[in-house]
Amino acid sequence: MFMNCTSLESVWIPVSETSISVAAFYNCNNLKYVFYSGTQEQWQDITISAGNDVLTNGTVVIHYEMSDHMPVATGRTNVVEADCYHEGSYDESYICAQDGCDYEFETAHIVTPITHVNTVEVPESDSTETEHGYTAGVYCNNCGQFISGHVEKPLLVPDEPITEPEEPTTAPPEEITTAPDEPTTEPEEPTTEPETEPTAPATEPATDPTTIPTTEPTPAPAAPTGAIHGARCFCYTYTGSGLMVNIVRFICAVYNLFRNLRSAVGM
Repeated sequence: MFMNCTSLESVWIPVSETSISVAAFYNCNNLKYVFYSGTQEQWQDITISAGNDVLTNGTVVIHYEMSDHMPVATGRTNVVEADCYHEGSYDESYICAQDGCDYEFETAHIVTPITHVNTVEVPESDSTETEHGYTAGVYCNNCGQFISGHVEKPLLVPDEPITEPEEPTTAPPEEITTAPDEPTTEPEEPTTEPETEPTAPATEPATDPTTIPTTEPTPAPAAPTGAIHGARCFCYTYTGSGLMVNIVRFICAVYNLFRNLRSAVGM
């Protein structure tokens, strides 16, 4: 209803009001008087919602049973201006505005806070590596000090240079792509000669009757010079196998011997 009405200094509330809505007097920081037509007990029964701190924080003077009067301010007296170091104050009186009524309300003594008049806004400044910066603030030329803001900022820390990691100057070892070299030295042969293999027996085994002898038969001995007839016996021309040759030659020898003996005796 009166939200953000910073010029409101007084208000009249009828007894019919049983509640005050949320934030009805929000930001009405200059409100000083409330004229209520009911009693104090009836005021305490009114439901005051949130956002109406000005009615409950004790800074407003409440006049009760004002149903027959219409208050109006008559002006301020005993005014003391506030400055940078001291609070100010003044007295304010109200009278009834109805014609023919001379009712005068109780005079209120109002205290005003310390006030800085000659002020200037100072913009924000940035910090450096050697000097601090400050947030924005309000500076009073009368008292020579900041009355709000102007908070110191930390010094600026220089950014460290970003260095990329250096690449290794030596190349990593190459992978072995070839097979390892075989040993260059061949295994030494044993210095000792192997044992002599057994030699074949000096005597050849008996001739296999089924194999043909590789050696030529021994030529038959010449006929005895003393032979009577002088003719060569057939046994010397016989070319059979070894055993048969010997047998034939033996028979021929016996036969020739017998024939020679016969010739000798004249038979």
